[in-house]
Amino acid sequence: MAEYIAGSEEAFVQMMNDRAKELGMTDTTFKNCHGLDEEGHVTSSYDIALMSRELLKNHPDITKYTTIWMDTLRDRKITIIKY
Repeated sequence: MAEYIAGSEEAFVQMMNDRAKELGMTDTTFKNCHGLDEEGHVTSSYDIALMSRELLKNHPDITKYTTIWMDTLRDRKITIIKY
Protein backbone atom coordinates (compact mmCIF):
# COMPACT_ATOMS: atom_id res chain seq x y z
CA MET A 1 0.00 0.00 0.00
CA ALA A 2 2.86 2.37 0.85
CA GLU A 3 4.42 1.85 -2.56
CA TYR A 4 1.08 2.38 -4.30
CA ILE A 5 0.35 5.61 -2.41
CA ALA A 6 3.83 7.16 -2.27
CA GLY A 7 6.03 5.18 -4.65
CA SER A 8 8.16 3.64 -1.88
CA GLU A 9 7.99 2.77 1.79
CA GLU A 10 10.52 5.51 2.55
CA ALA A 11 8.40 8.15 0.83
CA PHE A 12 5.30 6.92 2.64
CA VAL A 13 7.06 7.10 6.02
CA GLN A 14 8.04 10.68 5.19
CA MET A 15 4.38 11.41 4.47
CA MET A 16 3.47 9.87 7.83
CA ASN A 17 6.01 12.06 9.62
CA ASP A 18 4.85 15.16 7.77
CA ARG A 19 1.22 14.47 8.72
CA ALA A 20 2.20 13.79 12.33
CA LYS A 21 3.83 17.22 12.49
CA GLU A 22 0.71 18.83 10.96
CA LEU A 23 -1.35 17.25 13.74
CA GLY A 24 1.01 18.63 16.40
CA MET A 25 2.51 15.24 17.23
CA THR A 26 5.83 16.59 18.49
CA ASP A 27 6.95 13.38 20.26
CA THR A 28 6.48 11.08 17.26
CA THR A 29 8.97 9.85 14.70
CA PHE A 30 7.97 7.07 12.33
CA LYS A 31 10.75 4.88 10.90
CA ASN A 32 8.56 2.36 9.09
CA CYS A 33 4.95 2.02 7.96
CA HIS A 34 4.12 -1.22 9.79
CA GLY A 35 4.72 -0.06 13.38
CA LEU A 36 7.08 -2.84 14.44
CA ASP A 37 9.94 -1.90 16.76
CA GLU A 38 12.82 -0.11 15.15
CA GLU A 39 15.46 2.18 16.61
CA GLY A 40 14.11 5.73 16.69
CA HIS A 41 10.48 4.72 15.96
CA VAL A 42 8.80 6.51 18.87
CA THR A 43 5.63 8.23 20.01
CA SER A 44 3.87 9.33 23.19
CA SER A 45 0.46 8.75 24.71
CA TYR A 46 -0.45 12.35 23.99
CA ASP A 47 0.48 12.01 20.32
CA ILE A 48 -1.54 8.79 20.03
CA ALA A 49 -4.51 10.72 21.49
CA LEU A 50 -4.04 13.44 18.85
CA MET A 51 -3.94 10.85 16.08
CA SER A 52 -6.98 9.03 17.49
CA ARG A 53 -8.95 12.27 17.75
CA GLU A 54 -8.23 12.98 14.08
CA LEU A 55 -9.30 9.46 13.11
CA LEU A 56 -12.58 9.69 15.04
CA LYS A 57 -13.31 13.19 13.76
CA ASN A 58 -12.80 12.33 10.09
CA HIS A 59 -13.89 8.67 10.08
CA PRO A 60 -16.54 8.19 12.81
CA ASP A 61 -17.62 4.85 11.33
CA ILE A 62 -14.34 3.38 12.61
CA THR A 63 -16.15 2.70 15.89
CA LYS A 64 -18.26 0.09 14.11
CA TYR A 65 -15.09 -1.96 13.67
CA THR A 66 -13.32 -1.26 16.95
CA THR A 67 -16.04 -1.69 19.58
CA ILE A 68 -15.52 -3.88 22.64
CA TRP A 69 -18.69 -4.76 24.53
CA MET A 70 -18.49 -6.12 28.07
CA ASP A 71 -21.18 -7.66 30.25
CA THR A 72 -21.60 -10.10 33.12
CA LEU A 73 -23.44 -13.41 32.94
CA ARG A 74 -23.76 -15.59 36.06
CA ASP A 75 -20.98 -13.63 37.78
CA ARG A 76 -18.59 -14.16 34.86
CA LYS A 77 -17.28 -11.30 32.83
CA ILE A 78 -17.90 -11.63 29.10
CA THR A 79 -15.99 -9.61 26.52
CA ILE A 80 -17.20 -9.47 22.94
CA ILE A 81 -14.98 -7.83 20.37
CA LYS A 82 -17.06 -6.62 17.45
CA TYR A 83 -15.31 -6.39 14.08
